[in-house]
Amino acid sequence: MTNRFTAQSTLVDALLGAGSYGSRRHDAPPRDDDAPARAALQAQAEDDLRLAQVELYCDHDARALIAIHHAMQMLEASRDETMQSELAALGAAAWHVRRHDSLTAAAMLERSRARLHG
Repeated sequence: MTNRFTAQSTLVDALLGAGSYGSRRHDAPPRDDDAPARAALQAQAEDDLRLAQVELYCDHDARALIAIHHAMQMLEASRDETMQSELAALGAAAWHVRRHDSLTAAAMLERSRARLHG
């Protein structure tokens, strides 16, 4: 006999953890002349993409999606207009993850990391 409440609390714990991971936002977005802050946000996005790749290789699609979405939040917070195409590419990679096409998604994430690394 399984304990129904344990399974539900585990699900709730997982959802709360995912929500808190994605809620780490920067209160004050960088000013237009704040290149170091912009670079730091983009470096964080690159780290998130690396994490997403690892999660995909470990067959953790939900965790990969969380990392991709966090990377997208960092790029949006950087307020760098040149990142719009990167945001679209990451949205496409997330779509592939949701369709369980990990190989395509991992390749897209690798290309995005390379572009961010410059």
